[in-house]
Amino acid sequence: AGTVGLTGFPHYGQATPPGGNDFVAIAAGGYHNLALRSSQKYSGGTGEPNDPYQIADVNDLLQLAADTNDYDKCFILVNDIDLAGYTFDKAVIAPDVNDVNIGFQGDCFRGTFDGNGYVISNLIIDANGNDYVGLFGRTIAGCQIKNLDIRDANITGKNYVGSLAGENYGGSITNCYSSGVVKGTVYYAGGMIGYTRSGVANCYSKATVSGASGVGGLIGYGGNITDCYATGTVSGASGVGGLIGYGDGYIINCYATGVVNGDGGGLVGGLYGYISKCYATGDVNGNDANGVGGLVGDMAYSDIVDSYSTGAVSGNDYVGGLIGDGSWGHVTNCYSTGAVSGNSHVGGLTGSGYAVASFWDMETSGQATSTGGTGLTTAEMQEMATYVDAGWDFSYTDGDDADWFIQIDEYPILTWQISPADIYTDGRNDFRDFSVFAQFWLREDCGIYNYYCDWADLDFDGDVDIDDLAILMDYWLEIGIYN
Repeated sequence: AGTVGLTGFPHYGQATPPGGNDFVAIAAGGYHNLALRSSQKYSGGTGEPNDPYQIADVNDLLQLAADTNDYDKCFILVNDIDLAGYTFDKAVIAPDVNDVNIGFQGDCFRGTFDGNGYVISNLIIDANGNDYVGLFGRTIAGCQIKNLDIRDANITGKNYVGSLAGENYGGSITNCYSSGVVKGTVYYAGGMIGYTRSGVANCYSKATVSGASGVGGLIGYGGNITDCYATGTVSGASGVGGLIGYGDGYIINCYATGVVNGDGGGLVGGLYGYISKCYATGDVNGNDANGVGGLVGDMAYSDIVDSYSTGAVSGNDYVGGLIGDGSWGHVTNCYSTGAVSGNSHVGGLTGSGYAVASFWDMETSGQATSTGGTGLTTAEMQEMATYVDAGWDFSYTDGDDADWFIQIDEYPILTWQISPADIYTDGRNDFRDFSVFAQFWLREDCGIYNYYCDWADLDFDGDVDIDDLAILMDYWLEIGIYN
């Protein structure tokens, strides 16, 4: 009595379930059970920190986007969400509502969004003439975005463009990932964030990024970045960087490997801050303007320490293997090895500026001179004594961890690059590691007293077993792996 017999409930999103808007379909096996939505928002939760609203499908995400009163609440993804078939003309959440006026005119997101390790895929935003474009248009102080994977996005906007956020002004973004294509037409386009004025940590992007000024593989403009990296190709006119277009603040333990096309650097296009323990490996192909470098294009009132670059660098004026134009900065304990070519103010390490205890490879760079640093042969560049004599930190016996590690007949790498599967600790993952691993196979007495069986117990659970072998294979034959 009072029910309707069906041969199978319709798929939610393709047809309205019985009961109309009072019901929501929840996947269960090959069918869909129906649960009363009543007055409950989203797919569960209260929006409080200990009971966040649950975002389970596209409809939940669009409900969040539409309700600005919830922009200070807490949310958590509980499923992957595929946005294929949707095309947005502005940011999905917290969009700018008046693109005629300068500056953000909408409601900012200031709550918490925990991706919970799930994926939002196929986000398409075609907002060519609009600003503050991304999944989030603008986030501010109090906001936390974490553990979110934005995959295969296709984002187009004018200013402040990124797959995750157009602008992050005071919020926290951690443990996030992005891939796809990001295009900006004027200022600040980034693979993940267009513009940020606050901390970003443990994030990375594989997006291909293009724009005009302030274009970065991860961030268009910003600083206070730790443990981040980018691998996509980045193209633009000025302020183009493999990781960050314009860097304002500190950048620590980061790297970039993508090709950079435009005036800038393999890691940062223009720096107004501080870089420590970073590197870049991508080639940098400058335009006809000034400042092209393997690590940084140009820097002003900035410091760079314990960093290096290996990519080939070409440009016109102020071209350097590490720094293009560094007249107003300080470089310490750095090196470069990439080929360098240009027309004027060309140097193996710096096109202009000075460097202390820093080196470039004269053979691989093709440059015998530089305004800063010391030119060495390849053999000299691969000798530990070269760097120890200059005061570089290779020691674990001075009360703290070493900054650098060098393998025989190799250039130095940063110690944080050594992977957890590098049992032999030589900057590589190969048969030397496997030979140590095999000696302890199936041992069940690993602990701190025997250094977890000489580090063969890679997951530190007391046993050397198939789980440890899986970790070793994840890094097999890799060199200098960031974890």
